Amino acid sequence: MPETQNGGSVMRAADDLRPRAPVEIANLYDVVLGGGDSAVCPSRGVMVLDAIIDPEVFSVTLPPSLVQQLRLTTATGTPGRLSPVRIWIGGRSCPADVFPATGDEWVTVGRLPLLALGLIVGPDGHLIDDPHPDRCGPPPY
Repeated sequence: MPETQNGGSVMRAADDLRPRAPVEIANLYDVVLGGGDSAVCPSRGVMVLDAIIDPEVFSVTLPPSLVQQLRLTTATGTPGRLSPVRIWIGGRSCPADVFPATGDEWVTVGRLPLLALGLIVGPDGHLIDDPHPDRCGPPPY
């Protein structure tokens, strides 16, 4: 069952075999205004121990409980998009657009953040370094 560092949890289907990874998420505005690169801000940051990694998803999706905890607001210009976050996976970080999850979907990290982090899903279902990192320019970390 997915869980967060603060003890919350969400049920998931037993047959959901998509890859999982620990991901730190913080409200990007808090990170920028705080002047640091520390991942988890006590008031608006979270460590997700079992985030879904799904290259078929565009960006990052978050369930309503985490949208509220991170105090994300509706972004201007794109319907359905929320204010941005910074995510950390394996010591690498990048900013990411956020969209609200539909239904009971858990935290999902999609293709664009993975490419920005220089990661892909390997044949065994684990995250690995992208063998062609030049396709997206230099990594942001």
